[in-house]
Amino acid sequence: MAALSFDKLLILARAAMQDRQYSIAVNHYRKALELCKETIDTRLELADGYLHLDDRESAIAILNDIPGQILLNYENHYKIAQLFHRSHDHKSALDHYRQALEYKPGNRSILASMALQYIKLKEHNDAKNILNKLRDRYPDWDRPYDYLSQICKAEGKLNEAFDYLATALSIQNGNVQLAMRMASLLRDMDRLDEAIDAYSALLAKSSDLHRVSILIALADVHLVRKDWGLANNCLTMALSYDIHNADAYIKLIDIAVQRCDAHEVIAQAKIALNRIPGEPHITYKLAIGLLSLGYYQDAVNCVHSIDFDKVIEALAYSIAHLFVQAELLESASAVLMAAKFRSEADRLTALNNVESSSLTLHINKKNIGIRNHPLRVYWWRHSRQEIKNFGDELNPIIIERISGKKVIWSPLEECEIVAIGSILQQVFRSCRMYPVDVWGSGFLSSGESVHDPRLVCHSLRGPLTAARIDCDQSVALGDPGLLCNLLLERNPQKTTALGIVPHYYDLRHPLLEEYSQDRKYKIISPLLPVCEFISAVAECEVILSSALHGLITADALGIPNRWLKLSDLVVGDGFKFNDYFMSFGLNAVRHDELPHASVLTTKKIMSIADNYNRNQLDVIREGLLRSIPF
Repeated sequence: MAALSFDKLLILARAAMQDRQYSIAVNHYRKALELCKETIDTRLELADGYLHLDDRESAIAILNDIPGQILLNYENHYKIAQLFHRSHDHKSALDHYRQALEYKPGNRSILASMALQYIKLKEHNDAKNILNKLRDRYPDWDRPYDYLSQICKAEGKLNEAFDYLATALSIQNGNVQLAMRMASLLRDMDRLDEAIDAYSALLAKSSDLHRVSILIALADVHLVRKDWGLANNCLTMALSYDIHNADAYIKLIDIAVQRCDAHEVIAQAKIALNRIPGEPHITYKLAIGLLSLGYYQDAVNCVHSIDFDKVIEALAYSIAHLFVQAELLESASAVLMAAKFRSEADRLTALNNVESSSLTLHINKKNIGIRNHPLRVYWWRHSRQEIKNFGDELNPIIIERISGKKVIWSPLEECEIVAIGSILQQVFRSCRMYPVDVWGSGFLSSGESVHDPRLVCHSLRGPLTAARIDCDQSVALGDPGLLCNLLLERNPQKTTALGIVPHYYDLRHPLLEEYSQDRKYKIISPLLPVCEFISAVAECEVILSSALHGLITADALGIPNRWLKLSDLVVGDGFKFNDYFMSFGLNAVRHDELPHASVLTTKKIMSIADNYNRNQLDVIREGLLRSIPF
């Protein structure tokens, strides 16, 4: 049989793409490219085929392998940039958008696309510079407002995000994607009734194209409210439109997880896998269900059946936990490697992080002597591992000092204890199946009251958090950070009149440089190692802090302090601060603004000391120690 010509292969490849037969299309494109390597369109269409197969690595390899003799024009650069964006290689996308801009200087679509790449790279200032100029130049264009809203949401400034998105919607009324983002934002703001109304309105006028995603998003809001019946109805309806939708099946399994029904988890996962064989997230949830009923080897075998090449990084960590627990380190390394931990250093780092924890065996604690094992504690960690925020990093050190046991970080779905931090909203929205001990945790912001049988509350940070939880009203109140005085080996000499502790979001505030020039003042970074931070605070006569645990540390050491506001970057509208202050019976505490160093007098500093009172400190500490769950 004669070999197919280049033109015939292209015809077959494009026909296969139209029929969504992407594997066949890729095969034809590859053969065509072997016959003529210098055709840029064929190369780009092949990359598009790989992306439809969710093979980003092959798409990126094709795009990076464009022969140097091929001269690219504006259209080529623009298409390549779009493909890199879909491949999540945002630096390469940005580079090609820049080259496209050389052909069309000032083109607003290219500039907006460049801003989006900056957003994906978390380079928000560069994105804002572009978007603010576009907003001024094109006040009736919705996209700059939409992207500015996404930046504000990422920075936790939800009210500003709402305002920008509302403006975008007023310009582009009826845009389904914008309306869905608004509904999602309302959910994040805990305006759940409004979110439900927004999704319901969208559902009433949406096409089949968007109906499934709207139903799944609406189910997610019902899940937050623990309205399991309504969530189930939405998901069942979504599956009636798309019986192979993995997200809908995963949410159905999550309902069973929230209800702590392991048998239902297994049943739902099996139904889903009959429809979508080998889907990695569903297979992993099946393994967790098996594990919870004690079928340990079955759970390991189940996870072994997952195609690791289809696993994303977050899921890879969870699967690796299970393999490490089973002492299958080669399997753990293999899944991390397949999930794009390509370099040996990255893979070893990830593996070491996994080995520092182990998958919770959700079996009766008495049967497995769990209390002789390391305590599995969840605390918030920055996505950049080098950033260690003091308040969060207090968790393992304080708990180890009090319990005498080793503490290891564990994911929310697998931990047995949550303690210091504004993390209860994360627990509430998680898909963990089993109860978790709560010791002194709090919410980040105000919101609706919640009933969650998974929360076993031994103590809570303050009365505002307690008011949001359906729990025993006699529960102890206080932040366990008040016990950090136990970590101070000796009381150092006072060397500084005033210490200023910025929240890590405020570290670059311009006034801090001014204060750092005067020896009377000390800027104390919340990123210092825990014991070094405590010692630095202990050397000060008075503390001003925009970080909650700067104030808590000062209280623990008996140092007068005041709440300082440096910016609007610290999220939560002061909820966590007032929650903490009210545990001492202090109501309506106001924050101070930081004046210029030249006008801050010694008298002003001493007035803070004169008005300082924490009479309830010993009572709160005693309550915290009596309520420890470990």
